[in-house]
Amino acid sequence: MITTHWLHVALSWASALGLFAVLGGMALARHRAAKRALDALERRT
Repeated sequence: MITTHWLHVALSWASALGLFAVLGGMALARHRAAKRALDALERRT
């Protein structure tokens, strides 16, 4: 049986991993948006 301490440890790790996943997804979305903006600016030929 899992103790309360280890339950809190597991929940903390899960929330930290989830937070980093969300931050990584947001960074990826920003990079894609920046790439689209730069591509639109490069089409001035």
